[in-house]
Order: sequence, then structure tokens, then C-alpha cells
Amino acid sequence: MKHFLSLATLLCSTGLSHAATAYWSFQNGAGNVYVPDATYHSGFASAPTFSAFAGTGGATLGSHGAGQAYTEPTTSTSYVGGYATYWDSGGTQEKNLTGAGFTVTMDMTSLSDLSMRFDIRSAAGDPNNKVGLPTSFSSINYRLSDTGSWTDSGIAAPNWTISPNGFYEFNMNLAALDAIEGQGYVELQFIFNGGEKTMEQPQNVRLDNLQFTAVPEPSALALLAPLAGVVFLRRRKD
Repeated sequence: MKHFLSLATLLCSTGLSHAATAYWSFQNGAGNVYVPDATYHSGFASAPTFSAFAGTGGATLGSHGAGQAYTEPTTSTSYVGGYATYWDSGGTQEKNLTGAGFTVTMDMTSLSDLSMRFDIRSAAGDPNNKVGLPTSFSSINYRLSDTGSWTDSGIAAPNWTISPNGFYEFNMNLAALDAIEGQGYVELQFIFNGGEKTMEQPQNVRLDNLQFTAVPEPSALALLAPLAGVVFLRRRKD
């Protein structure tokens, strides 16, 4: 039995025993302070990071104190509404949401089949004139070094619902992005498809409960198969 326990310990130490998870609630424990750092991560070699950007439309970046309550399934931890990451164009035509979005950086060593989920709320001041609000991503790009050039992933993102009165749950499978699998440095760039206004109206987007998951690469698991056999034979001899 102790040998099986040793193997289990090895699997856990290498991050190969279960899916890797990173989650952002964008708040402190009490839900009353905005925190952009990952709330927790497990299975990644280091803590993934998140960063929002304004794009060419000059949107204001910040936080909104009305996020979406959520029970994270990996740990069954419940989070109050708290804070969300916020992009705001203001109420004039001088700013808009063109090119706005966010990046996530992570270590995908020995990991593959990335997937993502979040809660999003896209709103305009006049619910009948939701011009320029994002309904999806115009592009999803990646690079494998912090100084490298961006490469278009070629992945087409599904749409989410524009709802000024509530959040929409968005889920997306990124497993087709083979180039990032097993890489020690992966930076993903998600650009909203929002854009110009045709009238002076507020535009804003709130993003909350961002979560990424990945699974062990088959090749990484295969490397441990001989070890599992050795442990089994050792136990039989004992």
C-alpha cells in the first residue's frame, strides 16, 4: 500500500494526477475589494496571470462592484457577487470598445486541451440601441514568449447574449489550439468584437468568474506508465 501512496504522491507532485485549474473571482475573501490575481490555481507549474487592456477605442479599465455570485465546481467554494473586471466607454462618442479585451499567461508544461468559462454582462445605456457592444471575440491570439509576435489561433468563438440586466455564462473549448500544448510559456489574447458607437451612449462590459482548465498530456502520462509497473511488481514481491 505504501508504494501506491508513493506513486500517488509522485503524480500529484508532477501535476499529472488531475486536471489543472485556474480561477479568478476578482475579489478578496469578503468580496469588497477588487483583486486581479488568480483566486487559486492547481496543477499549473506557476500562478497564471490576468491583464485587461483598453484597445484603440480608449475604454476606461477598472472594476465594478456588482459581479456575479458563483460556486466554483472544483473546490465547491461559493463566492458572493463582489467585484468584476470592467471596461467602460463613457457616455460620449469619444471612446468606444474597439480592440478592448484581456490576456492570460500560463505555464502549460505537460498540459493540453485547454478550456475556458466566465460570466459576462455587456450593456448599453439604451437597451434598444446596443451599438458597438461585444457579442463575442473578434480574434483569439497566442504567443509562446513574452517578446514574441502574436499568432491568430484561427478559432472562431461562439456568441454570448447581450443582457444589460444580468450576466451570461460563456463556455469555450480551446483544445484545438495544439500549438500551446506542453509549452512552458503561453500568453493568450482575447479581443472583444465591440466597436464604434452611432450615438452618444454608454457601453460597458463586466467579466467575472473566469476559469481555465487543462488536462495532462497523454505523452506525460505515458512516461509514468513504466513507473506504475515497477511499483506494482515491487508490491507483489513484498
